[in-house]
Amino acid sequence: MINVTRSRCVCIRYNDSTCKRCIEICPEKVITISANGIRIDENKCTYCMLCVSVCPTGALEEKNFNLATTISRLADTPLPILGCRRRIGIKAHSKTPCFGLFSADFLVLLYFSHQKTIQFNMTECGKCRNKHIIPIFLERIQFLTSRIDEISLLPVLNESDLQYEEKAYNRRKFFNEFKNIVARNIDELSFERTNAAPKSYGLKYLPRKREMLNQVVKTLPEEKQRLLIESFYFFIYFTENCNACTACVGLCPTGAVSPSLIDQGSHFWSTKCTGCMLCTEFCPQNSIRIGMYRSENYNKPTAASTI
Repeated sequence: MINVTRSRCVCIRYNDSTCKRCIEICPEKVITISANGIRIDENKCTYCMLCVSVCPTGALEEKNFNLATTISRLADTPLPILGCRRRIGIKAHSKTPCFGLFSADFLVLLYFSHQKTIQFNMTECGKCRNKHIIPIFLERIQFLTSRIDEISLLPVLNESDLQYEEKAYNRRKFFNEFKNIVARNIDELSFERTNAAPKSYGLKYLPRKREMLNQVVKTLPEEKQRLLIESFYFFIYFTENCNACTACVGLCPTGAVSPSLIDQGSHFWSTKCTGCMLCTEFCPQNSIRIGMYRSENYNKPTAASTI
């Protein structure tokens, strides 16, 4: 259920990296990282997906989950409900892996793709062996709602609080939905094949959720863009002792650092930086700094210059 891409792991790309996000958040302690790669003990793993949610580079991804498909399934529902696909028979318009998968940026992408209230059917979560994700998930939603007033994400723990409406179909809607289902199945098959393909160390690309977040942010008014930039994006800058050796360029898994940026003295490429900190750890001159816009004192760029 978890796809491991060795070439994306920060610790594999640089042996002295201190990144242990997946190991530290795993409640069952089933993840080990060594020179031989990333190992997950499948006999003990409960697939709560917390490790996937915190991995900044996409080295760990849910194998059969297509975010774009999940978003599209909620489009025609006034008050959509997401449910866990482990639970048969629960009320939901779309089902996903364990809610531990939903990082804060994942949740904000989900909301702004529709800009309407989304319910999470968690009525069975307390009975699940992955119930440890409940406080983490609630904390992530609280973080979002404390920073972005308009976000409406409703975790529902009691069945009586769930507002569920069946989708109504007329003849035209039925055939349109059938066509969409076929298209989604083709898309998911393509996604699975792409996800399973081996990735080289030199290949630069963004995790899918960050790529989609960039696309959604571009469609928003500048005020909302700025708010999301300050909450979820990083800036990169180089100190004066940078000698332009470009070692960081080869090591960066997403292409956030490039020779053209260094030559131009540019401070960041926010759309491509996921905050993995690999460049800062590897830099021989200790000349790279990464920060989040919300926590640093700097001259903030306009939304247009960042996205």
